[in-house]
Amino acid sequence: MFTASRYLTMAAVLLVSASGRAHGVGVVLLDTSQAPLEFTSWNQGWWSTGTSNPSTRNSSPFLGTYFGQGTFSLNGTHRDFFTFRIPQLQGNRVIAASLLQHRGVVSDTIESEETIGLFDVTTDPAVLNHNEGSNPSVYADIGTGISYGEFLIETSGTTETLYEFALNAAAIADINAATGNYFSVGGNLLSDDGHDFIFGGAIHGPAELRLTIVPEPPAIVIAFVLIAIRFQSLKHCN
Repeated sequence: MFTASRYLTMAAVLLVSASGRAHGVGVVLLDTSQAPLEFTSWNQGWWSTGTSNPSTRNSSPFLGTYFGQGTFSLNGTHRDFFTFRIPQLQGNRVIAASLLQHRGVVSDTIESEETIGLFDVTTDPAVLNHNEGSNPSVYADIGTGISYGEFLIETSGTTETLYEFALNAAAIADINAATGNYFSVGGNLLSDDGHDFIFGGAIHGPAELRLTIVPEPPAIVIAFVLIAIRFQSLKHCN
């Protein structure tokens, strides 16, 4: 006779067997140079309240506020974005994700510590990455919304200093939902007092997204667990 405990035991045996055949935890490393949406640049950049970006070729993820001089000035407050093409994970799911970005040039008046907020992006990836001119709705989108985490960082170092931002559960869920499509992250310098910026100048390579993946449990295991739960609920009803 099949009982709830019997189904749970069978599910456990199948799960152990499947785990033995699986490759276990793996890492997938993506970057913004892959599957470019604008063929002259990486899938990253900035939008601003005060400056119209003259070209989509500018892949600097400039973040914060700048007031300067010159024919082309970055005057205004900037938010940045990063877009990654998430591959089909073929029976795997993401359990952890980190955004990696080099420090680049920082302002002379930047504090020793600053807070960066990362957010979801609902703007179409093609529109987001055609960051020429200005677009108030895109600017608003990339610095607000569902939080992917807030990060207190030390700003000392060199232009090559690498930051790693561990994304939260909301971001991981959105990455899993985006398999086979583009996934974007927006950035906002939350602690900007009107004179701070980071990620300026010539960036040392494209931003990266590091994914930790594990195999999905086989459907038959899930089925046995659901049957066991159903058996158990019927038992309590009788």
